[in-house]
Amino acid sequence: MKEKIAKNFSLKMASVVFAFLAWLSVTNIANPWKTETQDVVVEIVGADVLEASNLTYEIDGKRTATVSYKVRTKDAYKIKASDFRAYADLSELWDVTGAIPVNVEVLNNSELLQAAPTVRAPGVIKIATEPLQTKSFEIAYRIIGNTEDATRREI
Repeated sequence: MKEKIAKNFSLKMASVVFAFLAWLSVTNIANPWKTETQDVVVEIVGADVLEASNLTYEIDGKRTATVSYKVRTKDAYKIKASDFRAYADLSELWDVTGAIPVNVEVLNNSELLQAAPTVRAPGVIKIATEPLQTKSFEIAYRIIGNTEDATRREI
């Protein structure tokens, strides 16, 4: 077994190095498209719709969305999570499931992307709504100690 490995070892190593260099040059010349993902915090908009209905909400589960996009291999390092804005509009709430679709828009580097980014499945944020309750409280206070006269401050 050792004889098979040792025989023409330099030729075998040279072929491995040549194959690596060929792969590297083809990758750099072709610069193929690849699919990347970023986790983006979802911004909730349209809360005034629920307030008008006398409701409040709480997010159930993840507060982030995974954004998927296609970018050239050489440009992949330029794309960051801050280049995307993910938002869920409460006016699109589906009452039965409490799900709101997540929308994505590109803020920066849109020229580097092949197409519009998408949100990976399920693509919704789950929220729980409940009636808004308001209560008034009477606050009692008591001063302990001496207060300094505002006109007699020493500097």
